[in-house]
Amino acid sequence: MTQDQHIAVVPMLSVRNGARAVEFYKAAFGATALFRVENESGEVVAQLSVGRAEFWVADESPQFVRVEGGYRLIEIRTLTKLPGAKRS
Repeated sequence: MTQDQHIAVVPMLSVRNGARAVEFYKAAFGATALFRVENESGEVVAQLSVGRAEFWVADESPQFVRVEGGYRLIEIRTLTKLPGAKRS
């Protein structure tokens, strides 16, 4: 890893009514939307930041809501910013 690389563990919150959750985080914490996509049903996936902290909010979906042995599975994903990479 070089000094130009940035590695972070970024939480993904799976919620009901993602659009309303995004607006809540904006109003309550001054969150800024870095990325947001919404489908025709109004389901949202958004990357938000509060200060330097980034997190994702997404509507619940069958592929991400799994219960195993009575416990909800929590996934942790890492994002790596590559030197010279630009956001689209």
